[in-house]
Amino acid sequence: MSSIIGVREGTVKSRLSRARKQLETILEGEGAGANRTRNEKRKASF
Repeated sequence: MSSIIGVREGTVKSRLSRARKQLETILEGEGAGANRTRNEKRKASF
């Protein structure tokens, strides 16, 4: 049972992160500028 819950949590988290990335891309605009800012945010989060 716990393994099933863990898998569900993982899929939900991956979906949330993917949706957040899509939202950031839309908000920042398309093109190299959006990719650059997203990469900088990813580096800062680590």
